[in-house]
Amino acid sequence: MPRSMAHAGAVQGDMRGKGGVRMDIAIDQVPFWLSLSSLAVWAWVFRRAWRGAGAEHANGRRAAPSPHLLGALAAAVALLWAFKVTPMPGFSVHLLGAAAATLMLGPSLALIAVSAGAVGAAFLGAVPVAALPLAALVQGVLPVLVARWWLAGTERLLGAHPFVYLLGVAFFGTSVAVLAEGLVGLSLSAALGARAPDIAWVALLPLAYAEAFITGALTTVFVVYRPQWVATFDDARYLRRS
Repeated sequence: MPRSMAHAGAVQGDMRGKGGVRMDIAIDQVPFWLSLSSLAVWAWVFRRAWRGAGAEHANGRRAAPSPHLLGALAAAVALLWAFKVTPMPGFSVHLLGAAAATLMLGPSLALIAVSAGAVGAAFLGAVPVAALPLAALVQGVLPVLVARWWLAGTERLLGAHPFVYLLGVAFFGTSVAVLAEGLVGLSLSAALGARAPDIAWVALLPLAYAEAFITGALTTVFVVYRPQWVATFDDARYLRRS
């Protein structure tokens, strides 16, 4: 479930952590061309996700998650992005929730949930409207795709086993997704002219561990007590060899 974007040009001005991607490093402004191109990519991703979710459940590959679960996860993402911790001026962090949404909904619906959550975060004032498309791509779409690829790769290499799923996917997969988002977000900030505090790079590993621990623990509880809430955990496959 983290944050950072960049103030184009002048970073020394307002460093109160106003905006964006995993580690929020003063991002009130994103260049218009970048915002527009990000909006186009985000719209394309959303369209593909909408079609993919419909086709996936129409083909019967997976029972469609409850609309209430989808709405709850979208709201959770919005709140997670809105509630930030600022350990030092110009550096604030928050959980992402994207990897957990991927495991619980599947990648297509997870993309829809994080997109709705990003809009909700903007409505709550946590993300500047101009930075919203870029924030949605880096904080939402990117970790969902990384979690999806990690799930597929782990299953292919290690097979379908509950231990592999809970530790290799829910825990390590979330760590990788968070690290990918953090590295891209901080690099983007630097490219746009906002140099992140050195502590931001150092903090990536403990932040990734924190979100991975929470996601892994919640996934374990849901797999045991509410398996219908975890769309990517198929009892027939994962418990067959146990």
